[in-house]
Amino acid sequence: MIQDAAGTGDKRDAILRAALELISERGFHNTPVSLIASVSGVSAGIIYHYFDSKDELIQALYGEVKLDMMRSITLGYSTDLPYRERFDLFWNNSIRHVLSHPEQAKFLEQFENSSFVEPTLPNAVMVEVNRIIEFYTDGVADGVLRDLPVPVLLSLSTGVAASLLKQHVAGALVLDEDLSAVAVDACWDAISA
Repeated sequence: MIQDAAGTGDKRDAILRAALELISERGFHNTPVSLIASVSGVSAGIIYHYFDSKDELIQALYGEVKLDMMRSITLGYSTDLPYRERFDLFWNNSIRHVLSHPEQAKFLEQFENSSFVEPTLPNAVMVEVNRIIEFYTDGVADGVLRDLPVPVLLSLSTGVAASLLKQHVAGALVLDEDLSAVAVDACWDAISA
């Protein structure tokens, strides 16, 4: 994970950390490889040793940031928990992760709304994504969640969380514990049968 690699001296991790910091602040086009090299403390040649191009670096960064986020969201997840507790766990883990890693949230927002072709995500990311999808499909099958397509259920739940977090990061609202609790209840009411 990118933030856990701080201090390890690993050049690839330093490059990814610098790219994350710079891209989340400046955007893709205003972050030249030379600046990533300067901030990471390596030469541009070293960057091209690890990545064939800036696009490949950005794709690799996306995969690592997405994995870190998905692992955080599913931390503590168990199918033994009641559906409502699983839903609250996803919600609260999402909120905590974004609030403690706003640079990752900004990067993902930029990447997922850009012209970059979405990479083939590593299997580890897909394992975590599938846990979330299975929560919704199993909830529908068990009659706990409304019989709606998974993308609709996601929009009514994680889509709302993402929107609130985006507004919080932008300073448009303060997503404190009280507002989060009210919002998670409203989202649960929207998707539960």
